[in-house]
Amino acid sequence: MIKLPESSAVRARVIRTLRPHTKWGHTTLWSGGLSVLLVALCRITGSPSGSKLNGWATFITLVFAFCVSWLTFHWVRLKLMWRLRHRLIVTYIFVGVIPILLLLLMAFMGSYLCAGQFATYVVISDLQSTLQNLDAANHALAAQLRTLESSGKLNEQTAGELAAVSGEDFPQRTITVWQGENGFLLSNNGEPLNLPPPKVPDGIKGDFIGFVTDGDSLHLRVVKRYDGTGRTLTVISNVPLTPELFRPATSLLGSVTLLLPDRRGELEIPPPANNPSARPPVAAGRVPAASNRFDPAFRFFSLFKAVDWQTGKSQDVAIRVVTRPSMLFSTLFATLGDNTKVL
Repeated sequence: MIKLPESSAVRARVIRTLRPHTKWGHTTLWSGGLSVLLVALCRITGSPSGSKLNGWATFITLVFAFCVSWLTFHWVRLKLMWRLRHRLIVTYIFVGVIPILLLLLMAFMGSYLCAGQFATYVVISDLQSTLQNLDAANHALAAQLRTLESSGKLNEQTAGELAAVSGEDFPQRTITVWQGENGFLLSNNGEPLNLPPPKVPDGIKGDFIGFVTDGDSLHLRVVKRYDGTGRTLTVISNVPLTPELFRPATSLLGSVTLLLPDRRGELEIPPPANNPSARPPVAAGRVPAASNRFDPAFRFFSLFKAVDWQTGKSQDVAIRVVTRPSMLFSTLFATLGDNTKVL
């Protein structure tokens, strides 16, 4: 049977591909085969993103991609640039097209970073504002309790009556009052709670305001201390971070998720599926529907600091925001009203 020349050419090309004669060719062939094998093993075994097998698969895939890019560049240089007109065409592309593509890429990356920073800034600033309001309420309550302490009239009942008046904006707040070594815990409406009052760790000195990880959740917590001639008076106000606290931000942005470090203090983004020491995330809101075809959803991560209440050490907490350009545009130019449509 006589084979056609085209079939012979295709066969010869396949043989050259499977039997390379250069070191780059051998490296590309072996790295490609190994990459396919490792990726298949990751899919079969369900290996998580942070495992060693997944890491090796990613590394070998990057090596294979680099080798393919180098061989492609070498082929283009030998096959396409040997003629003058091809050289001129390539020169025109590098002079006229590549700068435009680079400018567009820079504009896209800059817009993405600015939009992501603005989105996370809205969330963090809203939480900071809530934390400042909690600190002001706790400071006013501590000043009243200090007056009662100095006159010897401070007890659990009077502290509960004052706490019920000062905590209207924080329905889930709990108040801890320490008189020296004696302490009690109150709910936001002033009722005593049969729970051990939290103590201030030794790593925190003086007053404190910030985010803390305690147990499996994140909290807004402020501490006010008064050191007098007698016992030390310490007033602690605590508000757990729940989806309700993110409602002002989600109404402006979309979906907001809080990713906490695990109980070992390690933060992984995205969090692994099988981690026995992981803390559950706090998710709120949802991504709105697109206003037009040029309104894609995008996500952005940002980090802020929290304190481990048991050890007093600083930890990283991540915020993930999923929003759309239309939502960011409306939030950024909210003061313009209907004139936003003109822009």
